[in-house]
Amino acid sequence: MKKANVVKGVIYKGGKSIEGFIRQTGFRKGKSGFELQTPWDFQSAIYFIPKEKFEKNERIRGKHFTKYTPKKCDGYKYDDKYEYVSLKFVDLSKGVSLSLLPKRQFIRKMMDGKISLFQYFSRPTTLFSGESASEAYAKSMKPVLVFRKGNSPKGVIVEVLSGKKVFADCPDVLSSYKAKEYKAEDFTFATKYGKDLSDIEKRKLLAIFDYNKSCK
Repeated sequence: MKKANVVKGVIYKGGKSIEGFIRQTGFRKGKSGFELQTPWDFQSAIYFIPKEKFEKNERIRGKHFTKYTPKKCDGYKYDDKYEYVSLKFVDLSKGVSLSLLPKRQFIRKMMDGKISLFQYFSRPTTLFSGESASEAYAKSMKPVLVFRKGNSPKGVIVEVLSGKKVFADCPDVLSSYKAKEYKAEDFTFATKYGKDLSDIEKRKLLAIFDYNKSCK
């Protein structure tokens, strides 16, 4: 955009959509221009300016932006490409006691349906793991898949999904799930949902896809 380092954006709040612009999430690196930061930088807060205010002011300053955290809105759309939803869930990826506390985050929506899918990226830390900085960074670049059933305010990590509970209202899918008919080798969506999915994640994702298709 001509006035500031912003992209088109939408804030979702209280059932309403507010159009405007979001300050780019990233940093400037010399003459190479603007580079996006790591994926977890989209999850904690964004800075938004309504379209009317943006067009009214010739020079955009920091004071013109409003900071939105996951507690202050229902989600947002970034650059007409990525949609994030404010969702509370427990991040089990770090394996430490603090991660067992439910926390509201912006997480990227990957699929709509009776069961929706999202991607979450855990911020790297070496405080408890004993890993090197590069090891922690590489681990955090692997997305954690989260699902939400219906309009629940809480999400659950796909890998710990309880099929008996989640698919209880869809007998056909539940029966196939119990019979282990969903095979990891039949999963062909790795590019979109992650390159290093476990067999457990693949089987559960196939069951979710079938649920959304078969159980209206």
